[in-house]
Amino acid sequence: MKSVFLFISVIFLVGCSARKQVVPPTIRQVIRDSVTTSIRYIPKDTTYYVPADSLSLSVLLSQLESGKPAIKTEGKKTIIVRRVGNAIRADCHTEAYELEVKYQNKIIEIYKSHINELQKSEVKIEKYIPKAAKVMMWLGIGFVVLIIISIVLTIKSFLK
Repeated sequence: MKSVFLFISVIFLVGCSARKQVVPPTIRQVIRDSVTTSIRYIPKDTTYYVPADSLSLSVLLSQLESGKPAIKTEGKKTIIVRRVGNAIRADCHTEAYELEVKYQNKIIEIYKSHINELQKSEVKIEKYIPKAAKVMMWLGIGFVVLIIISIVLTIKSFLK
């Protein structure tokens, strides 16, 4: 008798619960590659100094007798030859100058990035039991307890 009671109580303690669903976590690998290009312009000012230069001119005396000077110009250099009385005068003008140059340096920078990450997501399954099912479950438990009590009482009455 005790073994029957023990067997029934073990069945009620273990119960008929459903196994929990085990959902393995979802693992995603996310790889992001990006390339960024940056272009910068850096202005530069540079000054070049050009020194004075020389120029030569040969003129016949007969050409200078008319009183008109001989002039030769080449770039920034000018030479003037004229006759003044019995003398010949030659004037040479060459200017030293500075040449300013403005230019830009173009700098291209390329940035590469590689991001590799793992993302884990877990799904939790929640059990939803409607209220009507809960009420029926408690009523069922109450009836089972009443049946067990009545069985125990009838067994005690037979043993006396």
